[in-house]
Amino acid sequence: MKFLSRKKIKNAAIKLSDANFHIPKFLNYSDIHSILLLFEADDAEKNLQVKKIVQMLKADGKKVTAIGCPRNKKLKTDFPIFENLTIVDKSQTDFFEKPRHSVFKPIEANKFDALLDLSLNENIPLQYIALYSNALLKIGVRKTSFPLYDFILDIDSIVANLKTDHLPIDLLYIFNQIIFYLKNIQSCDEKA
Repeated sequence: MKFLSRKKIKNAAIKLSDANFHIPKFLNYSDIHSILLLFEADDAEKNLQVKKIVQMLKADGKKVTAIGCPRNKKLKTDFPIFENLTIVDKSQTDFFEKPRHSVFKPIEANKFDALLDLSLNENIPLQYIALYSNALLKIGVRKTSFPLYDFILDIDSIVANLKTDHLPIDLLYIFNQIIFYLKNIQSCDEKA
C-alpha cells in the first residue's frame, strides 16, 4: 500500500507543478505573518519541541496553525495542547493516506505566507497537506524526489558535513536552520 500511496502523491505533485498550481513567492522572515507548521507527532520530546517552536513564532508576532500526524496508527503520547493545533490520525485519511476533506477545510479557509514542514521522515498525509497548501512559500526537509517545497533543507548533506558522532539533528535544529535562511533571504518579489 505504501508504494501505491507514494506513486499517487508523486503523480499529483508532478501534475500540479506542470499546471503551475503553485507559484512560489520568496519571503524574508519579517515578511511572513502566518505560518502553517507541519510535524510528526510521534513522541513526547518532539511534541514539546513543537510547542516551544510555536511559542517562539508567536513571540515574533507570527500567526501559527500547526498540524501533526503520527507515523504510527495511533498517537502514543499525550500532546501538549495549544491554539490552532490539529492532529491528523489514520482515521482521517483515505486508503492512499490522503487526508479527507475535513482536514483540508480549515487550511483552505486561511491564506498562509509560509509552510514549514519539520518532519524528518516520509509522512504521506503531511506531504499531501504540503502539496495542496495555499502557502506562498513552502519549506521542508528533503524526503522525496518530487516537487513539494520551494526551499529544501538537505539534512543528509548537513549530517555529512558535521564530521561528528553526536548529531544535533532534531526539530529545533531544523527550525533554527530554516529561520536562519529565512532571515537572510533578500527577495525581489513585490510585497503582497
